[in-house]
Amino acid sequence: MQTILVLGSEEDPHVLAVCDFLRKRHADYTIADLQGFPTNSLASLRFDSSVKCFFTRESKQALALDEVGAVWYRRLFPPTIDSAITDQDAKRFTMGECRAFLSGLWSVLSDRPWMNPYVSNHQAELKLRQLAVAQGVGLTIPETIVTNDVTRVQEFFERNDRKIIYKPLSSFATDSEFKDGKLTPSKCIYTTLITREALDKLAPQVKLAPCLFQDYIPKDLELRITVVGDEFFTAAIHSQKSSLSKIDWRKYDLENTPYEPFDLPDDVRSKLRRFMDAFGIIYGAIDCILTPKGEIVFLEVNPGGQWLWVEVLTGMPISEAIADHLIQMNVSQTANLVAEKSV
Repeated sequence: MQTILVLGSEEDPHVLAVCDFLRKRHADYTIADLQGFPTNSLASLRFDSSVKCFFTRESKQALALDEVGAVWYRRLFPPTIDSAITDQDAKRFTMGECRAFLSGLWSVLSDRPWMNPYVSNHQAELKLRQLAVAQGVGLTIPETIVTNDVTRVQEFFERNDRKIIYKPLSSFATDSEFKDGKLTPSKCIYTTLITREALDKLAPQVKLAPCLFQDYIPKDLELRITVVGDEFFTAAIHSQKSSLSKIDWRKYDLENTPYEPFDLPDDVRSKLRRFMDAFGIIYGAIDCILTPKGEIVFLEVNPGGQWLWVEVLTGMPISEAIADHLIQMNVSQTANLVAEKSV
């Protein structure tokens, strides 16, 4: 049997939860923790009679890449450049070499099944493409404008009854942590309701970088839809029960905002399935709004989004589903290799 390669941190509780199920099912796996690479971790790729890569901070564990049957792209970390390198050209060169090494390494494994494929995962992180694809498969999305033109923002504000929101175009956030039944919020730029006063203050900043504004969508519930292969785990978040989480549920108020399983309509599930297929991704954490009129509005997908706190609060077996899907991919790859050798 081939091994499952886990790209992520050995300290990530999401990784630990999935790996616990992998152990229970006697599945072979290896965690490639490249956090701090190259300053605080070591990696080597050697081409000889076979291709081997060494993942470990101590450089003692060897993994032959032809033994990898499936790859779980949980989280990859950007290279960490040693503080001793102060020259800007040297920094750019070092960063370029590190990125070329890592990108090349993942491309060597591109013929194995991934959750999610490396290139597809990065494409799925692009919020503008998310909106275009969602609209293309028939999902309802908020009216949106992305611009650095203040005049257009002001027109958008007036056209939408002076109720719009701002949120970052890129993913800028630290991880939240769920521990001992408590969730520590991530550090991020939250979705913000824009008033006339806020717009006047924001106007000088708009021209400095493109900003994403959307029509404010009234909420009955917010939906966190975790997709694992063909399985959908939908949690209803009663975010409107707290003034803290009313605009952005990531300002967690778990004591006052219940989480519960939600029965996603078949037509929405079908559209989200086509949405995932369009990107070629297997896993995704999708955020939607259920309006007071019963309409489901797509907001975005995080192809590497967190799920553990949803699992704990709702009892939905997301970690187990991820482990089982990885095992299924690994078994299929092993069977394909055996079939090729027998020909």
